[in-house]
Amino acid sequence: MPGMLAGPVRERRKFMNRAFMSGWSDYTPQNDAADQIVQSPDKFLLNQSELFDAEGGWTTFALTMGLASAGAAGIMLSRPGMAAHFGRGQLRAMEWGMITAAALAGGCVGNQLGIQTFGDSVKYTNHWMAYTFVKSQNRFLGGSTLTDAPTY
Repeated sequence: MPGMLAGPVRERRKFMNRAFMSGWSDYTPQNDAADQIVQSPDKFLLNQSELFDAEGGWTTFALTMGLASAGAAGIMLSRPGMAAHFGRGQLRAMEWGMITAAALAGGCVGNQLGIQTFGDSVKYTNHWMAYTFVKSQNRFLGGSTLTDAPTY
């Protein structure tokens, strides 16, 4: 039966994802904020209205919806036959997928552009770092990797 377990399970080695380890020793404002989040995450958590303001408020919402609509309209303008099928309600699944992908891409670009331009991106990023930290502490599974439950 020893041949059934392979790789790191048999060797009891844990491999760390390089994306999580890169830049950990740099002195940046984001790393300083992460250290403060470990000490006291409640200072960085925002309520719903504060988070909405940190995202840029209604300006970011309008930019997101505008670019999402522009993406969907751009796909329809690039294929006039698709616009005709859309008007008659005869789109196929692939065409719906193209419209959806264009709208999602435009909306994502609009959202990120709005946060960077009209919002407070540092406050927004710190909120989500603190939220993720607290959420991961609440999902502790005893006996998996850690021996003691976190005290946050």
